[in-house]
Amino acid sequence: FAHTGLTMLDGLLRGALANGLRQVVQASSIAVYSGANTKPYFEKEVPIPASNYGLAKLFCEQYADWWSSRHGIPVAHLRLAASFGAGERLSPALMNISDRAFQKKKVKISESGRHAIDQIYVADVVNAILRIVDNGAKGAYNIGSGRAVSVLEIAETANDVFGNDGNLVVEPANEHSRPSGIHNHMVIDRAREQLGWEPEYTLRRGLEEMRDKWSLLQK
Repeated sequence: FAHTGLTMLDGLLRGALANGLRQVVQASSIAVYSGANTKPYFEKEVPIPASNYGLAKLFCEQYADWWSSRHGIPVAHLRLAASFGAGERLSPALMNISDRAFQKKKVKISESGRHAIDQIYVADVVNAILRIVDNGAKGAYNIGSGRAVSVLEIAETANDVFGNDGNLVVEPANEHSRPSGIHNHMVIDRAREQLGWEPEYTLRRGLEEMRDKWSLLQK
């Protein structure tokens, strides 16, 4: 996986250089951090990934920095929180829950599912990219909501937004349930101070916009 990602990144960087581009923005991830890092996560910390995905993202950051030092083209890494929006695959918890709520199906979560993770709406991600380009910024930036959102909050909000009242089932935890009490989120002060960026979409507003777009696709 890391080799494939690096090969793609190398091709993009070569293309940027050949076409005279003066700014590169890489979509990195909150997954470069882990429980081995201090919470909440700051860019100044040395990231310690806990998955192959996070390791691949960190490796691509480091490769892009090395490339930048050779060619003098600034590279910025956006460490994105769990991103959501119409068109995103349905495997992430928020997207799966939202899809079920939109279809008026039962939404089932475990009572141990009070673990929480930073979530960011796609429009805020796009705005962050534009701010990076406008500022010619480089280095790592945490791009998230600045708070951890629990699976329970996601389920309750999605059911409310999509009109799926009474269809939330909280099941007893079992040995296969994810542990409770996990709260992963990033400090976004650097993006605020250096880019003038901050998230404009709450969880509810993002889900409302996603609902409207899904509804249009059904017509």
